[in-house]
Amino acid sequence: MENLTIRVNNLLLNCKKGETLLATLKEKGLLDPESIVVLRNGKYSSYQVIPEDNDEFTIVTEYNSIARRVYENTAAIILYHVAKKLFPERELIIAHSMSNGLFCKFNVAPLDLQRDISSLEKAFLQAAKSNLPIKPRTLSRDRAVKYFTSKGRRDTANLLKYLNNNYVELYEIEGSLYWAQTPLAPSTGYLTLFELKPYKNGFILRYPIEGNRKRIPAFSPQDKLFEIFSEFETWGEILNLAEVSQINHAIKSGEIDEIIKVSEALHERKIVFIAEEINRIDGKRKVVFISGPSSSGKTTFMKRLYIQLKVLGHRIITISLDDYYKDREELYREQGPDPDFERLEALDTSLLQTQIKDLIAQKPVRLPKFDFKAGKKIFSNEVVADNNCVILIEGIHALNPRITRLVENNPIYKIYISALTHLNFDNANRIPTHDLRLLRRIVRDRKFRSHNAEETINNWKKVVNGENKYIFPFQEEADIMFNSSLVFEFGVLKKYAVKYLGEVPESSPAFPDAARLKEFLKYFLTIPDRPVPSNSILREFIGGSSFKY
Repeated sequence: MENLTIRVNNLLLNCKKGETLLATLKEKGLLDPESIVVLRNGKYSSYQVIPEDNDEFTIVTEYNSIARRVYENTAAIILYHVAKKLFPERELIIAHSMSNGLFCKFNVAPLDLQRDISSLEKAFLQAAKSNLPIKPRTLSRDRAVKYFTSKGRRDTANLLKYLNNNYVELYEIEGSLYWAQTPLAPSTGYLTLFELKPYKNGFILRYPIEGNRKRIPAFSPQDKLFEIFSEFETWGEILNLAEVSQINHAIKSGEIDEIIKVSEALHERKIVFIAEEINRIDGKRKVVFISGPSSSGKTTFMKRLYIQLKVLGHRIITISLDDYYKDREELYREQGPDPDFERLEALDTSLLQTQIKDLIAQKPVRLPKFDFKAGKKIFSNEVVADNNCVILIEGIHALNPRITRLVENNPIYKIYISALTHLNFDNANRIPTHDLRLLRRIVRDRKFRSHNAEETINNWKKVVNGENKYIFPFQEEADIMFNSSLVFEFGVLKKYAVKYLGEVPESSPAFPDAARLKEFLKYFLTIPDRPVPSNSILREFIGGSSFKY
């Protein structure tokens, strides 16, 4: 048999033509049993790929965010696979992320959900014990569409119908084919650690998160987050906009302008509702805390809330926690030459507390503006809060009890904002919220902040780590959640994001994620900017906003 030469972690190897990378590494005693995914010529790939001459592979040894994503997507496909075998008359839907897992439900309510969950758990465990291979299969797009249509899987067939590629990579388990948004694990035996947790009208598929493949974190219910997802899912189902293919169909049929108007009206309606809720709070000089992760649209949300509160007759004072950073010299003394600006301790909370108390007491206050170039606070002209004033406080720590406690014996209202897309690729593949926010940030940073996509991607891990520590643990503290996602926005972001992602060099550590996101965007048709209104949250990222930032 003809041999090929490949490079694995800079080690030259001979392998048999037509043999998988998995088989080659096993034969040579080089297989890392903990690794779940590899890089092939700089792009994420399955271990079951068949190498070509001079291919270069890098083994992903760390259980990082992409390894976790591969584990998650593989778990979802295995669950979907066993559910099809157990309940052929029903459809399992992998709906959205929830409590360090994926919330799942059936399209028809089961008579005994607990019994069905138990059956699914046993079938999943049996599949894992059987160590079934999960093999990539390349089909022409037309043949793949016909296959999924013949199997009654309309959701996947319609997804692929709008793809502008001649071929598509699928994955085979026991003769059944599945589409997945990332490479999958080489076999079902890699996923022995999982949990199905009953929750609301369905259950949560739980698994290890990044950093520790040997442990599933403790379960923490997220009832408010579930509520906001459910609200948007119901809206999406009513308008027939639950899947990517339905957005693509609306673009092709000329209905997208109306969808944009309806989506924006939904945002406005929710902002009006929140303003009226604040207006109903008893007491004078109300304090509103607004928090959310990066690129959730907090700035535009606050500006639109400001307008609605003005309509109700309030005077508004806005405060950004970013303006309360300790002066750079003080931070250097406390933390050393590389301070962590994400920590609450990086803020001058004493000054913040004093100024909030003075505003509530109707004393004049000179609010700070942090000069990031000079590394210190600069104080503005005096402001005074009258009886009918609403003080809006925005920042990543705004829901932390150590901040909200600064306002004692005064009416407060807490808002959490994030971009929680309810769209799914198909019933087995949800769209991660992180990817939407990362794409928003890539576009905004490149257009307005002199940071290219490479820098943004390389910095994203640090951003997410900060969110996991300082934002997500407090999201359930909110009185209300606002979902800033717009059902059409991937199509609008695509034009910019594909261009900026294409600027990432192949030699960069950011290239694998850039390539993954470019592949992700291939499934969305492009939408022009023109119909997006000037006060849209999306304008914060693509430009053309009527607000000043």
